[in-house]
Amino acid sequence: MTVEAREPITVPAGTFQAFNAVCRNKKTGAPRYSAWYSPEVKQLVKLQENLDTGTRVRELIAFNLPATIAVASGQCPSHTRLTMTRD
Repeated sequence: MTVEAREPITVPAGTFQAFNAVCRNKKTGAPRYSAWYSPEVKQLVKLQENLDTGTRVRELIAFNLPATIAVASGQCPSHTRLTMTRD
């Protein structure tokens, strides 16, 4: 897995600056997984998996940074959405 870019990514929860890390098939070089990590929310905001049966995408749909929780624990509650398409 290598970080290939730092780029803006838009998901239902908003637009974030994110690092795009890609895991490629060693034989073909085709991307198997792409993950976008946002330092702003300290977690993945999008994960795309290229499977034999189609493409699976998980996206952040909401996040909450309450001041007391974020400062005290460095954690943020979040929600994700999973979609699956067949090629």
